[in-house]
Amino acid sequence: MNTKIFTPTTTFKVLKFSFLVLFLILTTKNTHAQFSYVINGVVKEAGKPLTGAIVSVFDFNNEKIKELTTSATGSFTYNLKADEEYNIFITKPGYISVKIIYSTIGLSVEDAKKFKSTSNPEIELFELPKDPSLVAKLNATFTKPLMSFYYSSDDNKMIADDDIYKSMQQEFVVLQKQAFEEKNKGAAAAEKEAKYAAAITKGDQALAASNYKAAKDAYSEAITIKSSEAYPKTKITEIDKLIAENAEKDKLAKEKEINDKYNAAIGKADKALTAKDYAGAKLAYNEALTIKPNEQQPKDKIKEIESITANLAAKDKAEKDKLAKEKELNDKYAAAIAKADAALFTKNYEAAKTAYNEALGVKPNEQLPKDKIAGIDKIISENAEKEKLAKEKADADAAEKARLAKIKADSDAVEQARIAKEKQMRRHYKKKN
Repeated sequence: MNTKIFTPTTTFKVLKFSFLVLFLILTTKNTHAQFSYVINGVVKEAGKPLTGAIVSVFDFNNEKIKELTTSATGSFTYNLKADEEYNIFITKPGYISVKIIYSTIGLSVEDAKKFKSTSNPEIELFELPKDPSLVAKLNATFTKPLMSFYYSSDDNKMIADDDIYKSMQQEFVVLQKQAFEEKNKGAAAAEKEAKYAAAITKGDQALAASNYKAAKDAYSEAITIKSSEAYPKTKITEIDKLIAENAEKDKLAKEKEINDKYNAAIGKADKALTAKDYAGAKLAYNEALTIKPNEQQPKDKIKEIESITANLAAKDKAEKDKLAKEKELNDKYAAAIAKADAALFTKNYEAAKTAYNEALGVKPNEQLPKDKIAGIDKIISENAEKEKLAKEKADADAAEKARLAKIKADSDAVEQARIAKEKQMRRHYKKKN
């Protein structure tokens, strides 16, 4: 026999079928084996297996035969005997107690040998409400069997007592709905209280840590949960006051910090200006302006520094131009002197004199090139005199040499004439002889 027992869920979408928690459909399989009638039940809560549910089996004399506890899957198993009547109570501490009756009385010995069937009830329990009057109603109602199954010799099978089922259905559904509504109402109130308490705790902790924004947010959340509570409102007023006081303190502290930084920058700038460290002074005055952009003093000081540095730059440029020009003249002068000295060293007096004159053109007041030119002129003059004397001597020597050569030539000519004459006379003499 396959049996299912249904109860409504908390949404009550299937409430009209909830009394099926009591309804068992028994399917019997007859064999020639020994009597067998097995209950393989499952206890659930809100559609999920309920572990720890207690299944108590009593006989006709109301003596407990067996007590079972549902497993993690919510299941239990029990074998019934032939020709017996059983009261089965299914409950759990804090839950309703369901009573189901199974009766195999009337099953003959011969029929028992051929009887084999299985019952598979699915029983859903729910928690007892806290309302005493509703609990009393539930207890009064559930003392009666919600469902009864008995053996029918005519049909040779277990049959459900529909009259009991129908008589209990309407009352059961109403009570179950009331229990769920109370539970949901209590759960909602408890949830609301828990959320309120959590928000207050969160606000108190944040306030203790001086995290005013988080505290105010938490107290505001508490007010949205329970708007009539005075505590979070008082705390928000307290926080607003603390925030205002801290804001004023922060403002004064910020102003002091700004003034200290500004005065430090001005002091640093003034000191640098006194030391004529104009770059450092300007940097410090600009630093002061970034701290207090509307202050006039650092602006005036920066203009003063820019004027001083502009004048210094102009003077520096003029000095550099002067030095550059002097260097250029010195370089030209030195080059000309070097050129002249080199020419003088090689006794190229004209080139040396030209170079010394070039140096005088660069530096007219320099004495060195003048002295060098005078020395060169003296050398040139002395060399000209020496050349003149040498030329005169050379001319005289040449004349003397020419005279001596002429004398020698004349003498040689006379000697040659004498020799020629002697030879002629000898030839003539020989002819005569």
